[in-house]
Amino acid sequence: MNIVAYYILTERSRLSEEEGLGVATGVYLLYTGQRMKEGIQDVFGDSSGQVPIFSSFPFDPSGDVVDQMKRYIAGEGGGLYLMDPSRYETFIMTSMDGDPPQATCTAMIVDRGEQVPKVEIPEAVQYCLDRGRRWEELGRKGDAMHCYAVGRDVYGDHPELLLRLGVLRLEFETLLPGALECMRKAHSAFPTRSDAIYPLALCYLKLAESTKIRVSDASPHRLKELALSLLDEEAARASGDQRAEVLAKRLKDELGNEGESFFESK
Repeated sequence: MNIVAYYILTERSRLSEEEGLGVATGVYLLYTGQRMKEGIQDVFGDSSGQVPIFSSFPFDPSGDVVDQMKRYIAGEGGGLYLMDPSRYETFIMTSMDGDPPQATCTAMIVDRGEQVPKVEIPEAVQYCLDRGRRWEELGRKGDAMHCYAVGRDVYGDHPELLLRLGVLRLEFETLLPGALECMRKAHSAFPTRSDAIYPLALCYLKLAESTKIRVSDASPHRLKELALSLLDEEAARASGDQRAEVLAKRLKDELGNEGESFFESK
């Protein structure tokens, strides 16, 4: 979650920069306090640079507060926040601020991040997943792979089955092409999940370093670039997955300036 903007409307005159910053801080503290009371422990990510604060007047405190604020946000180019409420939360509050005090309406825009549609797991598929997990816990990876593969044959390419099957295949060099197929499809279904991003990046790296498997349409160097491009995506960086961070550093060291130029040209 990130705060992307503050919008402030005042009754008579625009607040000073210092006053506006104080109002924004007050809204932030009120918002986080309410969330904590609700038992929700949200963590705001680091914003790049200072969060912009837009301020204007006049504001009619006796009128439709929400409508006035939404029209102001749209007029300042923030209409995209209002059009996607599933991603952007608009937190609005009124107060008395300034010197002398005047009626003030403030909106804080919270970016929840890209909302990934929930993938439903049918009961039969869940049975295959649970059974495969039990085989994994017993160290019987062959039986687990067979379980997931049978589930895939019967119930189709469900992303959760693909993810588990792909992760297990990663451990066997000769099965890397099959792992790549599974992981690509799983990542397509779960583009922001680190448990899908990291294994796919690792698969690219293992194929690049394999002595038994050769990828016809990509060189080892290109495969490493693909791996780093995945790990350099915002979703991977925000996940806090230390495995991804370690692997990304290793790839950046190996690719050097060539890898950097590759990303800059995208």
